[in-house]
Amino acid sequence: EVVNAANKLRATKGADERETFLKRNNGMLFGDSPREGLVRGGVYYHPDLGFALRPPEGWKVHNLPDRLIMQAPADEARLTMSNAKRGNEQPGEVLRRLLRRNPRDLDLTPMNGLPAASSAEADAFAAVVFLRESTYVFSGAFRSEPAYRRHLEAARAAARSFHAISDAERASAKPLTIRLITATANTRFAALAKNSPLGRNAE
Repeated sequence: EVVNAANKLRATKGADERETFLKRNNGMLFGDSPREGLVRGGVYYHPDLGFALRPPEGWKVHNLPDRLIMQAPADEARLTMSNAKRGNEQPGEVLRRLLRRNPRDLDLTPMNGLPAASSAEADAFAAVVFLRESTYVFSGAFRSEPAYRRHLEAARAAARSFHAISDAERASAKPLTIRLITATANTRFAALAKNSPLGRNAE
């Protein structure tokens, strides 16, 4: 019905502005922005907030505006990181308040020189770490007790990898951009994919 209705309309042919359109797309950001954090080489960088961490290998990373979710294979476990403004409490006090109890195995060991607290019990994992004026909270949830035993150390290692971003890391946290290439008869996707930063699924 739409096509039949459209066929009755007449349109004057104007300039298609193809070249202008292509030029404006050249250099456009593609995928995650440094303002929202991005993953490069298995490391999550957030230059604007000034931190980096290493998600567990093989886990999916969901970069949402208000939190970072790391998801284990088959969704057996999830580690969620969020942040809030830092108050006057110590990391252990923040963790107790969030858990609404006093954990038996409270660990107050600093994480990469940053004030921190963590706890792993009752098939759950939680950690708090301070960086500048912010409090970062890690919350691990596991589908079952066997999943807890399988994935606890991976979740704990990811939280403990949290650190202030270095100058070298900040320099490497570059976003992907669209690059305009004019194809010829000899252009092949496989050849273009070899120089692409998209990884094994580039082609």
